[in-house]
Amino acid sequence: MSSALAAIIEGAIKGLKPLVANLSLEAERMGQDLLGQTERLPESLKLFRWDVERGDGSLIPAEWFHPGGAPEDLVIIYFHGGSYISGSLLYCRLLASEFADRSGLNTLSFEYRLAPENPFPAALEDAQCVYGKVLSLGVAPLKIAFLGESAGGGLALALALKLRDEGQPVPGALALISPWTDLTLSGETYKTNEKIDPVLSVSKLDRARHYYTEPENFKNPYVSPAFGNFRGCPPALIHAGTHEILLSDAHKLAKKMAESNFDVRLEEWEGMWHVWHAFDTKESKSAKESIVRFIISRLSKNGGGKGNS
Repeated sequence: MSSALAAIIEGAIKGLKPLVANLSLEAERMGQDLLGQTERLPESLKLFRWDVERGDGSLIPAEWFHPGGAPEDLVIIYFHGGSYISGSLLYCRLLASEFADRSGLNTLSFEYRLAPENPFPAALEDAQCVYGKVLSLGVAPLKIAFLGESAGGGLALALALKLRDEGQPVPGALALISPWTDLTLSGETYKTNEKIDPVLSVSKLDRARHYYTEPENFKNPYVSPAFGNFRGCPPALIHAGTHEILLSDAHKLAKKMAESNFDVRLEEWEGMWHVWHAFDTKESKSAKESIVRFIISRLSKNGGGKGNS
């Protein structure tokens, strides 16, 4: 059962859902940026702009969050959500800064290209470019964690699959918050949770997936990682709330990972909604602590330093 505060917040969000259901893409992007602008960075963090150059000379906007006394050999790369059609560095600050502060680990967020202006595989190409740049700093792959929420969780997992397929080094851990991993929208909870999910709707995800790619790609594992094979991929932690339509994505993903003898743990949070981690409730704090423990444990086992739990 969720706490009283969580129930109040969920009710408030649900009340706003009809008002934002038909926003233009521009308005949706502006609204998501506003969430990040409300975030006050912890005083313990130093923020550095660190744009990454693509092969054609254009830049991928990126930011480092450096906690005081952070080990130099452990890194979190943060993948933002937004259904592949919204999200920015400003929005990234909402959670990337908090995970940096809570973990004591240097954390990099980046602004990948968005659809429909830049459809698949633009976001995946940008993610791979950013990962390669971090490796060029001398950070060992197994001392890097991918942390993604919503579409960012799907993108982080898609990159891990692509790296594995290409024989490139994979990261040491995957932490996936309410990941969108099945763009066929075929899971049971797309129907059963449609009325209780205060954040997402099937119609909005349907619009986003057609902006992102063609229907013939919906089962491509680099688009919908739930259809992938996970042998050779890093250990993963998946968080999903029982009130979100993406719950079945988490179930399908965890089952597929288990079939691949994959080291995966699915934590299903009762009464929680899509990316509840972004709100100030006891459930949010507990969930973030769970992710931090997982990341530090996994990266430390790979020979890295220790952050502050």
